[in-house]
Amino acid sequence: MILVPIAREDIEAAWPVVEPFARQMEERFPDYWPVAETYRRATQGDLYLWLVWSEEEKAIYAVIGTEVEVTASGKRVLHAVFTAGHEPEKWMRSAEERLMAHAKGNDCTECRIEGRPGWSKALPDWHTRLSVTMTKEVT
Repeated sequence: MILVPIAREDIEAAWPVVEPFARQMEERFPDYWPVAETYRRATQGDLYLWLVWSEEEKAIYAVIGTEVEVTASGKRVLHAVFTAGHEPEKWMRSAEERLMAHAKGNDCTECRIEGRPGWSKALPDWHTRLSVTMTKEVT
């Protein structure tokens, strides 16, 4: 498996491949990742998209969205804001290596992943959670 970056100028051409994964994110998190917003941020904003590609199978396993954040102290953090796909056990480690290289190339000193609890099982050597995001409707 390889992690293939999609250049901003190639998003429109790649969108038919990316859109089903963007729809997965919209179904799971409709208030946070509507398809139109994912497209807008990838073409005009700060969202960088990656394809998890199997050369042997000629198949895409996932799409990962990342952004570089700068903290108040100036620390640069590569933030994986979403991952949509399947069978992470087949590609998670190779994706992790490529994202770490991307982070280093962007002068980031930390990587952060937003994800469901299952991702912590897939990445047991990552640090303990800094926080847990919980939501509750206001009634």
